[in-house]
Amino acid sequence: MIPPRFRDIKVTMAAAIIGALAAVIFAISWFRFIAGNCGVVRFYEQLYGIVILVAWLAVTAVGVWLARKGPRSKPWVGVFGTGLTMVACLGMVGVCVKTVVHIRYMDFPAKTTATLLEIAKRPGAKARDSAILELGLRKVTESAPMLCAILENEQAARADRSSAANALGRICEHPCPENVNKDRVLSALVAALQNAKSDPYRDAVVYQAVWALGQTRDIRAVGPIEDLICDTRLPQYVWEAAIGALHSIGGAQARQALESKRDTCKHGQTRAVIDDALDKMKPELR
Repeated sequence: MIPPRFRDIKVTMAAAIIGALAAVIFAISWFRFIAGNCGVVRFYEQLYGIVILVAWLAVTAVGVWLARKGPRSKPWVGVFGTGLTMVACLGMVGVCVKTVVHIRYMDFPAKTTATLLEIAKRPGAKARDSAILELGLRKVTESAPMLCAILENEQAARADRSSAANALGRICEHPCPENVNKDRVLSALVAALQNAKSDPYRDAVVYQAVWALGQTRDIRAVGPIEDLICDTRLPQYVWEAAIGALHSIGGAQARQALESKRDTCKHGQTRAVIDDALDKMKPELR
């Protein structure tokens, strides 16, 4: 018969080994998953992974130490160490399972179009904005009416609305598919520009809407886009996106809009961006 103290040590070591395997799976899965991210987001994601691993390692180390010390001290010390190691093991296994499930859910390129549409239709769906972006990348034309409705919904999350604008730009990229109601798309995108002027926190939405209108290359968007340049209620990166969109649309009307803004805008850097866009447009007008 195995003495209790040796049985406790075996249980402790088994829990430590299982926890170590879960930690390895978690580390490989998590750090590979965040490898494509950048900047502050990636920093915090890396910090999260490191904190999880360090916490598991610290608790497991203390638990194993107490379990091994138990036979040479009071019995409850070994029991406590075994329990502590098992808690660390179960916690690590739980985090590992949750992370793997999360990563599988977030693998939107591997999902069917029907699944993406189902996720995009649910306002409270997890990572709904990512599903919307994937619909745009696939140019799923039947999703255009739904995307317009999301963009026009003032109650929708900002990330969902900006992703919807981006997706519409990809779907209705010139030449817009015949089975897409281009007038409906333009109406939703232009409305997003005009509504954003009253809310300084919608920069992401207006930025994506401007880019999308540039992708359509429809001259009806020239006026609404022109109005954004040097609008002090919007940040400079939105102005530059508007200049880029007018350059993408091209033509005499877009050129006139840029020349008009160059003459009236007092911001030196923006004027330089406008001049650069006009220089690039010259060959197109010869």
